[in-house]
Amino acid sequence: MGAAVVPLVVGSTALNVLSARQEAKAASAASVYNATIAEQNATLAKQNAEIQEEEARLEARRNLGAATARAAAGGGAIEGSVVDALASQAMFDELSALTVRHRGELEALGFTNTAKLDRANAKNAKTQGKINMASAILSGGAQMTALKRG
Repeated sequence: MGAAVVPLVVGSTALNVLSARQEAKAASAASVYNATIAEQNATLAKQNAEIQEEEARLEARRNLGAATARAAAGGGAIEGSVVDALASQAMFDELSALTVRHRGELEALGFTNTAKLDRANAKNAKTQGKINMASAILSGGAQMTALKRG
């Protein structure tokens, strides 16, 4: 009876090894894919932030120009408190533009960190697959040993 079971144990062991290998490959490939998407998202986040920053600066220049024109049209001189108000607004607008940039950089950093984690997961999946394959081989060997003794 033991000899008849030997091919089944060998076949089962081989299937377990192949299954562990394929599972590791699939998990690794999925993690690499996710990392690639995260890296693309990081690039897009930076690009979007640059665009939004430039749009914020353009809007600020338009607003500053309109405010200057209104002050001049009102017959007042562009000096004193008017200049202070315009300078204050310009500083606020620059801070807003820099805030947009910073938010984009933080978003990109989040995607970059996700990509790094995904790449580490890909590596770990391969390692886990090797461990699972070795475990399947050892388990099959133990079953064969038990059959020979039994």
